[in-house]
Formats: sequence, structure tokens, C-alpha cells
Amino acid sequence: MASGIQASGYGESAFYRNMPYFEEEYRESRRPVMHRSSLNLSRELQVTPWIFEQTVALPLSTRSGSGDVVRGLDKILDALDLGYAIGGVNEEPALTVRRRDTGRTIIANYDPMQLPNEERRLLHEEAQRYPRNDILIDTRPDGPGGDYPLHGFLVIRSVNKIMQLLSHGIAVDPEFQVEPDERTGEIVLNPVSTLDIVEADSRPDNAALSVKFENRCYSIAKASNDDGKLDPWNLGTFRVLVQLYRMTVTDISKTPTPAITIAA
Repeated sequence: MASGIQASGYGESAFYRNMPYFEEEYRESRRPVMHRSSLNLSRELQVTPWIFEQTVALPLSTRSGSGDVVRGLDKILDALDLGYAIGGVNEEPALTVRRRDTGRTIIANYDPMQLPNEERRLLHEEAQRYPRNDILIDTRPDGPGGDYPLHGFLVIRSVNKIMQLLSHGIAVDPEFQVEPDERTGEIVLNPVSTLDIVEADSRPDNAALSVKFENRCYSIAKASNDDGKLDPWNLGTFRVLVQLYRMTVTDISKTPTPAITIAA
């Protein structure tokens, strides 16, 4: 799902493309993801939206009536909803207005709620400067897995680009094995291909599903059970792909599901 990793901290400033054609960049985009997967396996990874408090001081005057205060407060709240920052508070008595906000999602190796409110707000503002399909990553040196820190963004690609990656992976630009970084702990699965699509003249016996296109058969194999170990990766990936596709073609405005927009 990711087109790459944008690193912008801890001495790094680069974009690593998740495309096999760019071999070294491909390795450098896969390894950070495997490292966070290892942290997730050990329950040391947080994937959560920012929650922070905004505070605004509404200047009061001794000549202000209750109606003026309410109208002024309404204007401030409307401005905050539109994304404006309120400033210029003078030394007069003021009414402090606080509001709890939920911001963008972060991937971290610490509990964001343990940070001071101002730091959470500033990190949220950093995330807001990037497109909605960029997810902030902040894994710090003083947290679990901190010997492989990363500050930057996981850049999500469109469904169209995901399909392009998978189709090119059949023969044009195949994925290759990438081993975890030596600082990464245990990971459960590290398949070569995101989705292993078999191209043949006819449907293979072990195909879970297949489709014909221009006299060729394209299929996805059933979950293997080699050495008594079930490997459901391929079908699991296909299931996620179907779910992403349905989100792009289904009208979910009247159903109780998260509103998701995936750009073409």
C-alpha cells in the first residue's frame, strides 16, 4: 500500500521508493516497515490518532455584556473549525477556551499521550503540512527498537498504483527477497512478493481463484501447508486488496463505516 518512506529526521533526509526497479531504495523502504512489524509483534508499537488540547484566550472588557462574550466565543469556535489560529491576546482579563481535538494518525514506539500537550500539538501541525495519505512515523531512540529510529512519513499509494505494482510484479518489475535489518527483532512472515500471481496457459490445480485474460490464465494459489505450517499471506493480501477496491467504488456515505478517500 505504501509508495515509499519519507525520512526527515535522525540524520536522514530522503525518499525511498517502494519499487523493485530502484533496488537499494526498495530495500530501504522495506526494512523500516519490517522493523515496525517486529515492534507490533512484541506489542511495542502504537498506531493511534493524535489527541491534544487547544487553548484560546478570549479577551474580556469590563464593558462587555454576557451577550457580547457569547457572540465572541461563537466567532472563535467558528474560526477554529475553519483552521484559523487565534492570536494577539492582550493583558486584559481573558476567558480561556479549551477544546480537545483528535488529529492525524501516528506510528510510534511510545504512548503519544505521555507527551506534553504542546509537543503533541506541534507534531500534529507537522503532519497537517503533508497530504492526508502521508502517515507520520516517529520511532524514537529512547523507545523500544530505538536503535533503528525513524522520523518521517509512510506515503500511501492509490489503488490504481497498487494494481500497477502487482501487475508489473508478474514479469516486468518483479519483487525480490529483502532481509530484515540486523537491528530488527522477530518477524513472522517475510514473503518475496506482496501478492504471488501465477501466469499460465491454464488454471493450475492448486488455484484458489483465477481469471482469463487474452488467452492466459492468472491465478492465486491456495494457502500452502508446507511442513505443517499454514501460510495464508497470499489470500490475506488479496482480501485486503478487495476491501480497498470496494471502498473506492461503493457509496458508503449512508452506511456506518469510516469515510475513506483514496485518490486515483
